[in-house]
Amino acid sequence: MPRRTFSRTPLSSTTSALAIALALGFVALAPNAYAQTAKEESVLHRGPTKDYAPDGIQLGSITISPRLEVGAQYDDNVFRTKSHRKDDISYHVSPSVSVTGDWDTVTLTVGASADFGRYVQYSSENYESFATNASLNYAISDDWSWGVAGSVGRAVQRRGFDTDNTTGKAATYWFYTAQSNLTYQGDPFAFRFSPVYRRYTFSNPGVLVSQNADRQEYELGGRFAYKVGANTSVFLDPSYTWVRYDSRLDAFGRSRNSEGYDVRAGIGYDISELLYVEVGVGYFHRTFEDHAFKAASGVSALAKAYWNPTDTLSFEALVSRGVSESDGFISNNVSSRTSVTTGAELRAGWLAADNILFDTGIAWYNFDYAVLSRKDNFYLFDIGGRYYVNRNIYTSLRYSMERRRSSESSLDYNDNRVMITIGGQL
Repeated sequence: MPRRTFSRTPLSSTTSALAIALALGFVALAPNAYAQTAKEESVLHRGPTKDYAPDGIQLGSITISPRLEVGAQYDDNVFRTKSHRKDDISYHVSPSVSVTGDWDTVTLTVGASADFGRYVQYSSENYESFATNASLNYAISDDWSWGVAGSVGRAVQRRGFDTDNTTGKAATYWFYTAQSNLTYQGDPFAFRFSPVYRRYTFSNPGVLVSQNADRQEYELGGRFAYKVGANTSVFLDPSYTWVRYDSRLDAFGRSRNSEGYDVRAGIGYDISELLYVEVGVGYFHRTFEDHAFKAASGVSALAKAYWNPTDTLSFEALVSRGVSESDGFISNNVSSRTSVTTGAELRAGWLAADNILFDTGIAWYNFDYAVLSRKDNFYLFDIGGRYYVNRNIYTSLRYSMERRRSSESSLDYNDNRVMITIGGQL
């Protein structure tokens, strides 16, 4: 399922957003064919002013940045059910550390994070999640660069957005990703080649929603871009994806293996720190090894924008459409795990003072499981703020809302969460 981090929530609540982004083919680890300074300068990414930014621990060319967050969350629909809603309070501890080294032409980043959640009433929802990642980038010359990146971790399926499961313990899974990218930043031509490997392994396959879900995904993708003006470029983004399940045939004798391509052409507009916009439209086609599953095809789209009208106000927008693999429904003998996914997000950030940052966002996602004749619509909203006491201590408060409206009305639910967090960083 699509997995771009939408709201600033614990690790277990955001893994689905990352998968959405990866599944639709825009990989965050790879640099774009042209720089996006507007994204780097957004208050949503750079945070407070330098007076309240942590220094990190300096060891020569290496910077170590540890962080620890503790928080409490109230959830008014823990199991994401339409009726008989159960509420609970949970406590979270989230340590993390990143290590960055910068040596002229080489940049190395290594990170690790974890999230431990404990519920007051429903201990079945307790979880432990963690992730590690690393990336290495080498500037071969002024125009050429090469990089590798990877991650390993364990996550918990979110009820609702990740899975229909409303009873029993939520499934956990391991994820592994590896990527390499070769980039040429010339003028007027630019080019990027980015092969990606992903693996998902469920650690408790006895849970129905995760049966036969272990799989590997391979993707060959890239970008070819050409500048047609001082701030404007046109591009072509081709990719081909293979999905291979460990069990070639599932419990119903069906093969869910698939493969297909996604090609988009578009235009990008870049005005340094102020504005970056790109819009791409194309066509995707996915075929299945089992001929009982009809091929999925249609319009592919990806548009994103970063706008900083002032030094203290920023906006981000994303629209996407493509194919994604899903573990979010109980499979049967006539269903593949593939859905056509369409989504839109809008986010805003305001640096109200040097040490006070507010942000809010709305999002909509539609998952079309054509073989099941089922469509799910998700509506998300969150708003919150962070107050930095000094460069080492901060506190935050956030409200999040989530709604599902499905063609199978029994799966509808409403959920509201409020979370308060205290953090420390060096």
